[in-house]
Amino acid sequence: MKAVYMSRLKELCRDGEQRKIMDQILAIPEEERDYEELTPYLTTYLLYELHGDLEVEDEVREEQGCVVVPDWKVAVTPQVGQVTHRSVVLHFYLYFPEWGKDIYECSTGMGKDLKQAFGMAVASFMFSLMDGIGAMVSEDSPRLIETEFAGQPHQFEVYLSNIVGIGQSPRTAPDLYWEQLKEKIMERLGNQTFCFVKIYGAKTEGKVTGECRIDDIKSDELSAEVAQLVKGWDAGQFASHKQFILIRQKEATILPYPYSGAEGRERFREAILKAAVMFHEADTQALYDSLSVRLAAQIGDETLAQECCTFLPELCAQNAFEEVSYSETLKIQRGEKEAVTVYKSQLADHWPMWDVLAQAFQSRAFGEDTDKIYEEYISVSSTYDVIQKAQKKGSRLDQFRLTSLLCRVGEDFQIR
Repeated sequence: MKAVYMSRLKELCRDGEQRKIMDQILAIPEEERDYEELTPYLTTYLLYELHGDLEVEDEVREEQGCVVVPDWKVAVTPQVGQVTHRSVVLHFYLYFPEWGKDIYECSTGMGKDLKQAFGMAVASFMFSLMDGIGAMVSEDSPRLIETEFAGQPHQFEVYLSNIVGIGQSPRTAPDLYWEQLKEKIMERLGNQTFCFVKIYGAKTEGKVTGECRIDDIKSDELSAEVAQLVKGWDAGQFASHKQFILIRQKEATILPYPYSGAEGRERFREAILKAAVMFHEADTQALYDSLSVRLAAQIGDETLAQECCTFLPELCAQNAFEEVSYSETLKIQRGEKEAVTVYKSQLADHWPMWDVLAQAFQSRAFGEDTDKIYEEYISVSSTYDVIQKAQKKGSRLDQFRLTSLLCRVGEDFQIR
């Protein structure tokens, strides 16, 4: 692009006029815009568009690329994805340091020009996710529920965001999806301090999309229920609904968890990395058979050691064969006791341990052994064994569903 365009944008940033960035970009002829070059400025504009719209004090930290809301104890990091002259895809990453939890949200917008498209995408984000977070922080009219997990009672507060509708979507009560899904959502709660549910339904020229994600993990069963609701819409060419359900456990029923807090999360991360290295080094049958015991001695947690040996191979295989449909549950058999069926989302360590390992693979944390460890984990998994047998019988993986795996652990294993 012409240097004069970039110079004007730099001047606006230098003079504290970040909100004028979009108007300056619109002044550039469409055929001369290079959105790859403009993305850093659009991101800065986005930070200041969010600033002041939350009805609570916030702070822009431009160098870190985020907006911090101290009273809500959350940092919002927006990123600009795909951009055209009249559409945009925005990515929002929310981090709650208190809980060590991230929420990801993707928001799209279209309009007569880029400014209107940005406005639509930001409004969709603000009126859904941020509305729900505001309700939760202010404890505005929570719904109270009680569940049981591993023989212990738990009480939760449930907060619903607005349902954001686009196109010819029907007007519905704000608790429509909650009332439809609440029993099955409750079944998937464990001892979480906080979790979130995202619901998205759309109908495009008769084609139905339904999605329900718990802590950003898709539930096929709940997604099918959302799709069933959307199926009956008289939607014309396009219609969609989006809603967030935020669920926070009452402090009185939260059971102690050894890896809470920043220090605990770091110990958890180190334990997972140690498990991967020791697994790779177990190059004899004797070393492999004794891995769980040796790992427990190293990390000081017998349950986590057994989880690493049991879950990490299956998680790697599930990632490798994404086209397969996987059960949301696991069967855990402690010694000779009767097997207990639990949802993966209920287990405090299951998905977080995959997050740690996936980030380690992505950053090549194990150096030249990174790919070997991933492949070795897959090769010893029960999932891989079952998939291989299914392929030999001619089964198509995209039509294959893996039922709940039986995980054999020691009698002292804690379901947490």
